[in-house]
Amino acid sequence: MANKSVIFITDFGNSHYAGILHGVVLKYNPNANTIDLTHNITPFAIVEASYILSVSYGYFPQGSVFVAVVDPGVGTERDVLITLYKEYIFIAPDNGLLSPFLNEGKTFKLTNLRIFENTSNTFHGRDIFAPLAGLLSRGEPAEKFGVLKENPTLIEWWSPQKLDNQTYQGIVLHTDRFGNAITNIPCSYLRNIREIRIKGVIIQDHFTSFGHAPYDTPFMYCGSSNFIEIALRENNFAKKYGVNPLTPLLCILK
Repeated sequence: MANKSVIFITDFGNSHYAGILHGVVLKYNPNANTIDLTHNITPFAIVEASYILSVSYGYFPQGSVFVAVVDPGVGTERDVLITLYKEYIFIAPDNGLLSPFLNEGKTFKLTNLRIFENTSNTFHGRDIFAPLAGLLSRGEPAEKFGVLKENPTLIEWWSPQKLDNQTYQGIVLHTDRFGNAITNIPCSYLRNIREIRIKGVIIQDHFTSFGHAPYDTPFMYCGSSNFIEIALRENNFAKKYGVNPLTPLLCILK
């Protein structure tokens, strides 16, 4: 059997649901290397999960299998997708989570459900996603489990909406452990930004790192994933101002 890595990203939190995924994969492929990317996605936050997956997958070996379970539509008629992209394999519900990989990847929808027994209506992570990951990680081809998917759900969260020549509507993609708000405004905009407006706060200052910023003044900077982030030095910007994934913002250019 192949010794591929299976990496999990879910909104399960610190629960036994997360641990069960490891066990199920190892039943199907005892040689798999199971890894938690994170189980702390905000519940039901599809765009947040999509962002984190997109900026993380490339740090793992090619051939890795990613199991992404943020699935508010579990038990409905939504499809389960297998996307092959740059020698990586991604498994997720058809709800936009795999958007960054769809245009250049090859995507199948799962149709062969006969291989899964006693499938519940509420825990497809355990009953479908993890078994599928185990099988794929040991070298089974995606074509064995489904057919090509036409028009999978696409959410272009990386493209802020242009309102006029100077104004873009953006969103917060993720708030990290330190309370920094990662936006969907690319760093290429930074030199032309006059201000960002979010939750009644106007941010005009920008610095290259936290140590250069003053205390108690929100500022913007180019984050490590090449999107503009907003922070308070040694403080929690998101908590102080009530910012969460999908919080809207306005980006005003000079």
